[in-house]
Amino acid sequence: MEKTVETKLDRSEALLVTEQWIAFVLRYGVILCALIISFGLVLRVFHLAPVAGNSEQIVRDLTSGIVSKDIPVPRSLSEFLIGLSQASPDVFISLGLLVLIALPILRVSMTVVLFLIERDLIYLGITLFVLSALLTGVFMGKGL
Repeated sequence: MEKTVETKLDRSEALLVTEQWIAFVLRYGVILCALIISFGLVLRVFHLAPVAGNSEQIVRDLTSGIVSKDIPVPRSLSEFLIGLSQASPDVFISLGLLVLIALPILRVSMTVVLFLIERDLIYLGITLFVLSALLTGVFMGKGL
């Protein structure tokens, strides 16, 4: 009897720690995204290079679903790294958005751990399904 109570306390402590980590990651992840995007916007204001295309054309291309090669967005890891080394505003804004997109995936992954600790197989299965749907969307979706 005493061992069962101790095990339940250990599991509830583990649940609390996991929930606190999830909250920490989400809170500070959003703050990190905001800082990265803000840094990119500040760079954009003070950046001397002209923006490729005018604003109306860029908005028209984006809303029509056309991926224009004129939009200054990195399309490969090498372009991303070069843009970061050159302090390209568009690359920093893109990085902030990528981190923002990764947060829900990270949160669902952490929830998988939470349900493993709880040994709740039904919610674990549902969460694994959601995680697989998110990862499928990331890896099978259209590239930049």
